[in-house]
Amino acid sequence: MRVDPITSLGLCMDSLLGYTLGSTLRLRGAVEPQGLPWNYQNLGETKLYIILKGPAEGSLEAAAFESLLPKPCLQRLLSQLKEKRHLLLAGPPGTGKAQLADLLARYTLLAEGQPCSSDTVANFIVDNKSAPEIGHYLSEISKLCKSRLQPSQIPKVLILQSQQAGVTLGLLLMQALRCTHPLFPYLIGTCDQVASTKDLNLHSDIRCVVLGIETEPIKGLLGRFLRRYLIDVEVEGNCRNSSLCKVIEWLPKVWRHLNRHLEVHGPPGLYIVTSNTS
Repeated sequence: MRVDPITSLGLCMDSLLGYTLGSTLRLRGAVEPQGLPWNYQNLGETKLYIILKGPAEGSLEAAAFESLLPKPCLQRLLSQLKEKRHLLLAGPPGTGKAQLADLLARYTLLAEGQPCSSDTVANFIVDNKSAPEIGHYLSEISKLCKSRLQPSQIPKVLILQSQQAGVTLGLLLMQALRCTHPLFPYLIGTCDQVASTKDLNLHSDIRCVVLGIETEPIKGLLGRFLRRYLIDVEVEGNCRNSSLCKVIEWLPKVWRHLNRHLEVHGPPGLYIVTSNTS
């Protein structure tokens, strides 16, 4: 509640899997341990570590708190990636598209019981210079899918990061679509704000999600990050800081006010972003 007072993350009591305190591990539904939390105060143990439900439980609670992105948003994006197998994340620079792409790749693999490593996730920076090489790589992956080689030689997820929503990225996405083999990797693309999906000549099988600063998951990210950071500082210093609480509640309001002013009076596409806070 302190990190997310309006419960945008979608976390609640049921999100808790258990806790550790000292040498005690207590899981929800398990037998109550002999050493309950208050018994440890006299032993100098004052830090209680909360365990949230994660991939092992088929849940996204841990992912939501790690990324500070609402669980419903993550569920929707993962479902779209699972259904379409091609997902494009677009938005202003600094809105965390690369981190979100990595998170979606990791949890897609974990949901399928696959490890997340450089062997299972291939990451590329797309520009005019690298595009031919990436196109050749996609062709080779397509050939491997149709061969009798072991699937372990084929990555499970491809991430294509581009700073511009140009024709180059669109052509690579269309090339990936031409391979319909079930072993062909999931594909996640990222690019800066797309004025229109026509700029990329997108196929209906590519799901495009625009990350706007006035909507979740970006809208409340700065406030959630600052509140979580404040808790970390308080835990380390073992004291509350009421003055800093007021500053942290004030900063996101200033950020939203400045962006609204820029939207009205500034050039198109100019924003103050949170710049990878998560």
